Amino acid sequence: TAAAKSFSVDAHVMRAACTAIESLARSGEGGVAMIVKFGCLKILAAAMKRFPLDEYVQLCGCRSIVQAASFDATRKSAVIDGFDLLTASMQTLTDEPDIQALCCNAFGRMAATNGLSAIPVDSRAGMNLVVQAMLRYPCNLDVQRSGCAAIGGLCIESSKSGVASGAAIEIVLQVVKRHSSDPEIAKNATFALAQLASRHPQQKIKIATMGGLNLVLSA
Repeated sequence: TAAAKSFSVDAHVMRAACTAIESLARSGEGGVAMIVKFGCLKILAAAMKRFPLDEYVQLCGCRSIVQAASFDATRKSAVIDGFDLLTASMQTLTDEPDIQALCCNAFGRMAATNGLSAIPVDSRAGMNLVVQAMLRYPCNLDVQRSGCAAIGGLCIESSKSGVASGAAIEIVLQVVKRHSSDPEIAKNATFALAQLASRHPQQKIKIATMGGLNLVLSA
């Protein structure tokens, strides 16, 4: 951490620091707890802000945030330090499907328990970015799987912020049709449609008329 803080303008040093932090995050809940305790998420945040076009830095940062968002004890820190970084990364690196999939993954993990932990997640921004990513990469399974899961999670908050759910319903149904043989997509899409229907009752008819029930039953 000292080297990263002292040489924060050096891209090579920051890439090395991001690599070390990501390795620690991948080691499990104990490693994630350490990177939060010693302010490593803030170092990642600084690196991602300073080098927005550096794909390696962004990938390391996104993967570490995903890990931090995976555990109850560190999820709040992941959201506070990482949500805005994920949206910025998705908006800047639109031509990088790995970044798009990782961010969708993180959004889903962050939002799934948002209502319980009172973490402020901008579900409107998150939902729109997820839908755009899924439209941009219709054949990328990682993007589609993570996108469906993220839509389901973000729906928990979207009913409060007035997010339009029509586009999300359409993209989820398209995904189920396009990738009907993928069990993870079937699972995540079913979750997304269930959340969309329960959080947006006015959309139940749309889901039914567009064949959503039949698609879910046959998935």
